[in-house]
Amino acid sequence: MEVIYPSDFSDFERLRSLIGQYKLGVSAVNVNLKAEPRWTYGSLTSHSEKTRREAEEVLEQAMDRAYQLDCK
Repeated sequence: MEVIYPSDFSDFERLRSLIGQYKLGVSAVNVNLKAEPRWTYGSLTSHSEKTRREAEEVLEQAMDRAYQLDCK
């Protein structure tokens, strides 16, 4: 199953519990770097270094969560 970061992670423990309860596997964590207004003019490709760094932080957080979900 694919989950979307950060929207599907608002209650991470519940997400993890449901995945375990239904014996599901996570094949991908889709990182949404376009939905929020701060990404209007790009995220990783923004002209703003601050915006690019924020996007990198979101990606790193998503990678940590993917690891915690044993994403394959």
